[in-house]
Amino acid sequence: MVLTFNKQYLNKLLTSHTLKNVWLNTITMKKLTTFYFFLTASLVFGQFVDLGQKGFGGTGDDFLKRYEDTVHNTNFYVGSSNSNASFDKGEDSRGGNDIWIVKTDSANNFLWDKTIGGSGEDNGRYCMIINDKIYILGNSTSPISGEKSMDSFGEYDVWLIVLNLDGNILWQKQYGGALNDFLNSMIYLSNGNLLLGGLSKSLPSSTIGNKTSPNKGGDDFWLVEINPLNGDIIQQKTIGSVNDEEFNFLGTDFSDKIILKGGALSGATGDKADAGYGIKNMWVIMLDQQLNILQDKCFGGGNELGFSGDVGFTNNAYYFSVTTSSGVSGNKTAPNRGSYDYWVVKTDTNLNILWDQSYGGSLSDYTYQLFFSEWNKLLLSGNSISGINGNKTAPNFGLTDIWFLVLNESDGSIVAQETFGGSSFDSGYLKKSIRNETKLYIESNSQSGTSSNKTTINHGGYDFWMVELDASDFLATEKLDTEGASISVYPNPYSEQVNFKLEQLKEAVTLNIATLDGKIVHTQTIQPSNENIEITWKPISTEQFLVYTIKGAKTNFTGKLVGF
Repeated sequence: MVLTFNKQYLNKLLTSHTLKNVWLNTITMKKLTTFYFFLTASLVFGQFVDLGQKGFGGTGDDFLKRYEDTVHNTNFYVGSSNSNASFDKGEDSRGGNDIWIVKTDSANNFLWDKTIGGSGEDNGRYCMIINDKIYILGNSTSPISGEKSMDSFGEYDVWLIVLNLDGNILWQKQYGGALNDFLNSMIYLSNGNLLLGGLSKSLPSSTIGNKTSPNKGGDDFWLVEINPLNGDIIQQKTIGSVNDEEFNFLGTDFSDKIILKGGALSGATGDKADAGYGIKNMWVIMLDQQLNILQDKCFGGGNELGFSGDVGFTNNAYYFSVTTSSGVSGNKTAPNRGSYDYWVVKTDTNLNILWDQSYGGSLSDYTYQLFFSEWNKLLLSGNSISGINGNKTAPNFGLTDIWFLVLNESDGSIVAQETFGGSSFDSGYLKKSIRNETKLYIESNSQSGTSSNKTTINHGGYDFWMVELDASDFLATEKLDTEGASISVYPNPYSEQVNFKLEQLKEAVTLNIATLDGKIVHTQTIQPSNENIEITWKPISTEQFLVYTIKGAKTNFTGKLVGF
């Protein structure tokens, strides 16, 4: 068994008010030294360790997302800005919002920045680094001006810009019709082409734009497959109902099926075969690589914000997240915690629900990102204005904070949670590092100055704010393989409960939980079984260290529990 130890957290514990009262008045320094060694040898300390914070911005509003280039060991930050040259921004605005690109080294040290735009509104929505080229997918209302080399088709068009790694434009393309068209997601297909996804309201026209797929009604999902060498359209498809749709996610699963997620009003019309529940639901569509619809399904109780949330994959399951204010209704079995909650649904690969859970406080909590870690944990994140209530145990710092949770993928139970933010508005999410699987990044658009747990300054309006975290303690479950059984203990540290999972238990064992002075607080005998055995223990108090033992003829395992 590999145990991790964080000295900074131990020192914090040993000098905390609680430990001073409980321990320092009752044990000698010699015993304290022994106790210190005992802890360092045996405990897994749970803490999200702040490894450093970074901010970028000018005097205006600046919105960025981070993309890792692992081949060249650099990072690109791509989004939009209306700042003129100031602070980190090296060039003036072309007019309204422009696309802004920042390049750093792997340690996030600033290398260069570029501003790309025309005289209208231009926003960077998504970025991919492919074969030494930077593909930026954005939206634009600009005519020929600045760096934009083509006139607008109508209102908002889709603007694809391809750069070299020095930020120089190689070529650009535009997609859309006479009305608003927003493509903000881009994925690789198995045939080597790129698939762009988003929403379109434009009708096909022989004279305006290059949208040829017919509308089903209002805003529809629009998929455009292009050649990555020159941006030429290979095929396109519109998917929708007679009402407006909301777009949220485009991706592929492990079997190369395309998963499209968003929101739709109730009723079976157009391509929507599932009538849904209530007023509007999360709508999931499964397609093959030729863009043929295989299946669609609605999830919710009747008031889901389909533009929010994310999708995570494993080999045999999907995880869908969305923001909802629905109570138990429709196919939603999780209760409503407050105004709006995070809601996660786990399904099999045929979209049959396996479990669903809601997370939130008494006010509004909006989810954005969800992903699956290598340690069978789900990482869920978004924005929150709730304080400590409901099943939110992390505090509120300002007007809006970033709130993220670590969940057990088997049932959605909470392993850990944390909030990050300053005294004002902080809107963001959690992302994992490609380079280091136990590193996480808080990425946020922030109006806060240095306050609460935000240590960077604000230059003006919204700045980009990033926090690098070490989450190895919470991502690694304490696990031991013995001759008598395979044993997992989680979460550790714990707040509301501790779970003991015994797989293939071959003998009767006794589980004891005791205080450090030997007082037994729980004991039970567990009989052998070929089935997995799950035992949940709920303590009376969590402000303590405990010792647990699982003993049998061939099994002898001792560990520590930490309450927080």
